[in-house]
Amino acid sequence: MQPLALHPVSLVSPAVSPGVSSRASSRSAFRSARRLRSGAAQLVSLALLGLLFLLGQRASAQPNLRLERFNFDKLPDIRVYLSFVEEDGTVIGGKNPQDFKLQVDSVDQGAANNLTTFDQLKEPLFVIGVVQVSGVVNERAISEVKQGLRRISEAVGQSPGGRMGILAYADKVNRVIEFGTSSEVDSALSKLSVETEASESHMLDAVRTAIDLLKQQEKGRRKLIILVSDGIDVNNEKKNFTEIGNRAQLGGIVIDTVGYNAFDASKLRNLQEMTKRCYGTDRVAKAPTEIGPKLDGIVDEVQRQYIVQFPLTIVGDDQDHLFQVTHEAGGKPVYSNTIQEKLLSKAPVSAAPAPKEKSKWWLYALIAAGVLGAILIALKLRKKPVDAAPAPAPQPGKSDAPAPRMSNKTVALEAAGDITMGWVMGLTGKYKDVTFKLKDRSVIGTAPDCDIVIEDGFMSHRHCEIRKVDGGFKLVDLGATNGVVVNDKRVKEHFLVDNDNFRLGRTEFKFKSIFG
Repeated sequence: MQPLALHPVSLVSPAVSPGVSSRASSRSAFRSARRLRSGAAQLVSLALLGLLFLLGQRASAQPNLRLERFNFDKLPDIRVYLSFVEEDGTVIGGKNPQDFKLQVDSVDQGAANNLTTFDQLKEPLFVIGVVQVSGVVNERAISEVKQGLRRISEAVGQSPGGRMGILAYADKVNRVIEFGTSSEVDSALSKLSVETEASESHMLDAVRTAIDLLKQQEKGRRKLIILVSDGIDVNNEKKNFTEIGNRAQLGGIVIDTVGYNAFDASKLRNLQEMTKRCYGTDRVAKAPTEIGPKLDGIVDEVQRQYIVQFPLTIVGDDQDHLFQVTHEAGGKPVYSNTIQEKLLSKAPVSAAPAPKEKSKWWLYALIAAGVLGAILIALKLRKKPVDAAPAPAPQPGKSDAPAPRMSNKTVALEAAGDITMGWVMGLTGKYKDVTFKLKDRSVIGTAPDCDIVIEDGFMSHRHCEIRKVDGGFKLVDLGATNGVVVNDKRVKEHFLVDNDNFRLGRTEFKFKSIFG
């Protein structure tokens, strides 16, 4: 302790101790003190920077305004289904109609004129809980899942007609109960247990099954999948999660997830990719005890979802329009996701009635006479074929492949003035007797941006294309894994004639033209 007491004295009055040793000791003490002060200053600075960073993160955290679906049954007013939650999934309540504004194609439509909640409307809700029973899931986690799903089932049962189903997955998908009342779901959940011997995880198959079950329910109802999972599937490619999310969105189905993976949280990003495609919310449980509260958050969000009514000023025109809602109360505006919807020629009530169009019966009669004449010409040509002229000699460099065959119908179509129209009709499965009209170029596949979207696990994303060419239609393989089979023969290209049968994946179709 004595040197520490003497050093400050020597710093103040060096004449008291003129020796070299004392001066050196004094300089050493000064440097030590300076280093201590410098270290303390650095610690304080780091602490302040850390605090500022945390405050900045909190300030930048935006609540999530989720636009789920619309109801156009009461035009010129439309009803918008909104969920408004904090970043952690906590529901934001206490909002007023004027807090929300609608934009259509980036044009302001004004504030809402009415606001209620889903629970107040008592609309039927169809829910399927998809539960992992293998991998990181233990008995404690399963117990939390059971309790949480029971509470969700009770909430669903409060709406007349609401039903809930349960699917469990490990090596395979188990339909514990497809749809039932609260008491039936409670009984089914009591049989749910961990499969410790399971070696694979078929999560995406389970979600696909849930989507198919919900699609069978009444159109226009709210449909929800609640997935409790570690985010791992036997085929863990990102594109598969994207495809499932898009499939749910096309079916008007929302997927909410509770991700539980204490060992590899990075796998949960796949769940986020899936939920954002169908306007769902992903929640993360870091321990089994957090699963129950996260499921309760979903119950709260379901019951307190806002149903916001807006007056619409645009007239239905069968065109796609881009809809977005903003929350503009309390400072910085919050923007929802955008949804593309078609106004199916449903004009606002206040719109002026369109002038009555004069009858054009004479025009329709003229067109019908022209078409009938074309058919008669085609039939005459068929009965009395003209002697064929000798074929010209093949020219150098030209392919000697035979020209595509054309039916009598195609000849008639050309004679009628190139008014060729074609359709493909499903022959098997859920697409039996479903007819799809062909455009000039129609891509068929499982991708949502295809012209004809088919749900078939053996079909490629962009399987084939049907092109309007030479007064008819040609089918072209786009590199599909399982190829294209026409009349029991695999082909790369084929000029279609009426009643041609072709198979894509496991789905079969028949081609028809305007005269077919």
